[in-house]
Amino acid sequence: MGGYSHPLASIYEVPKSWIEMVKDVHSIGVMKVCEYLIRHTFEGNGSYEGNLIDNLGLSLDEFVNGRKAVKKSKVYRVDEGIGLTEEGAEEALEEAVEHMFILQYDLPNGKSLYCLRMDEDYVDPRYQYLNGPQLEAYQKDEQRRQEYYSPSNPD
Repeated sequence: MGGYSHPLASIYEVPKSWIEMVKDVHSIGVMKVCEYLIRHTFEGNGSYEGNLIDNLGLSLDEFVNGRKAVKKSKVYRVDEGIGLTEEGAEEALEEAVEHMFILQYDLPNGKSLYCLRMDEDYVDPRYQYLNGPQLEAYQKDEQRRQEYYSPSNPD
């Protein structure tokens, strides 16, 4: 690996508040999981040849082994993950949740999904054209976010 790719072909947006948010973080693992989520939140589907699996968050497996996508009914990885072991990634994710950089959603199967903790007024444009089960999943996700951000929540 020798240098950066041309920026027009390999960039994603980073929130302006990112540097201020992490100025006191000393864990490279936390930085990796947050930047990986930033990349896969703001890069969007346009750079992949397939559809991303579960756009509502990333699983521990995806942080470790790479983001999943589907093309012609075949699942593949769009990258190689963040370069941490499962234990290292899990520890970094827990710390990022504690710092309130990301949110963790526990699924009925015992696994969790992680997403960026956005301002409460943020509306993700990817959800603009959803219908059916995708819309229902988004609405449940929005309800969880609203409960999380409610004034009665001490966090």
